[in-house]
Amino acid sequence: MRRWIPLALVLTLIGLCVGCTKYSFMPMHKKIVGVWGYEKVVHRPGLLKNKINITREFEHWELHFRENGSVEAYNLKDGSDKIGQWYLDEYRSTYVDEDGSTNMESEYILSFNLRDARGKEENYVWKLGTVTAKRLRAYEDFGKESRHYVLYRK
Repeated sequence: MRRWIPLALVLTLIGLCVGCTKYSFMPMHKKIVGVWGYEKVVHRPGLLKNKINITREFEHWELHFRENGSVEAYNLKDGSDKIGQWYLDEYRSTYVDEDGSTNMESEYILSFNLRDARGKEENYVWKLGTVTAKRLRAYEDFGKESRHYVLYRK
C-alpha cells in the first residue's frame, strides 16, 4: 500500500504540469499582444430583445495589438487600415466570503481607439471575459444595448 503513495504523488504532479501552460501564468497585457481575427460578433439591442449576429461587419478585419501599446486594424478585403493606441486597466475588488476567507477578483477593461486615414476616430471599451492562447472573449455595453465579441488568435 505504501508503494502506491509515491506513485500517486508523481502522477498527480505530472497531471498538474500537463494541465498548466506557461500561457496560464502570463500577465493579462501580454496575453492581449498579437494578431486577432473576429470569429463572432453579436449585438443585443435591449434586455428582452433577440440577439443579432453582426459578424459580417467585422469578418474581414484583423486587430494587431503590439506590446508598445499601439494597435492597428487591417481590412483583409480592401487593404484599408486604422491605427491607434490600446490600454488595459485592472479593477480589483476584495470581498470576504461566508467562511471568513478574503478573496480578490479582477476585472479587466481593454480600451482602444482607431483612426482611419480621413481622421475619423472610433473608441472601444471592452470588458474582457476570458483570454486564452486561442480565444479572446469580450463585451461592450451601450446603455441597454451590448455587443459580444469572440476573437481568435492568428
